[in-house]
Amino acid sequence: MANEGGDSSPDETGRDNFSFVEIEDCRSGRNLFVTYSSSRTDYDDKIVIPQKYDASRFGEFKAKMSEAATSIGLDGIVESARDFGYSAREYAAIYQNGRAETCRCRVLYPELRGDKKPYEAS
Repeated sequence: MANEGGDSSPDETGRDNFSFVEIEDCRSGRNLFVTYSSSRTDYDDKIVIPQKYDASRFGEFKAKMSEAATSIGLDGIVESARDFGYSAREYAAIYQNGRAETCRCRVLYPELRGDKKPYEAS
């Protein structure tokens, strides 16, 4: 399951701008964070540090990922992301551990829960 997002972290001199896709394997509970766009701007939106990744290839990466996700798994997606020049890393979401079901997996793929603890809203 994939979810696209972005973040703009401010500090006293400007903003670090990121675009990413978060990928979760509902069967294993593993999570992957792929950053495909990263730049820094000042508060006048002037670029201080230019684009670090080639975001123009993200559509191609996303198509490859959705075609192959079930056959290559998260490790294959990490390799593919690196082939495209993107940053890919596993992470533990702050609201879950690897043995707990997430809200979105509960809603969309409850049959993949396996032996994970059922999702509970806090």
